[in-house]
Amino acid sequence: DGFDRTRVPLTFGFETRAASWLSWRVSIQQSLHGALEVAGNKTTARTTTVGAGASLHWGSLQIDGLLQGVSNAAAGDGRLGSNDLMSNVSATYTF
Repeated sequence: DGFDRTRVPLTFGFETRAASWLSWRVSIQQSLHGALEVAGNKTTARTTTVGAGASLHWGSLQIDGLLQGVSNAAAGDGRLGSNDLMSNVSATYTF
């Protein structure tokens, strides 16, 4: 089909402990190379994705949340639809 679906991502992330019970984190991912097919049209895979998350700590229990997936195409034109965000929530208990 002639489309290169290989991407080369570069990710920078930062996490800090804001309090004994709270950690914040942010990340920026930039795809440096590639192309992909969207609705039958070839487009660049060079996209920017940002993410933000937090962890709540209570002893051996940790609740973690993340919002990610705002691409430069959605953020650049000022619109943000429900398909442009991904969210994850997880819980970890250390025995």
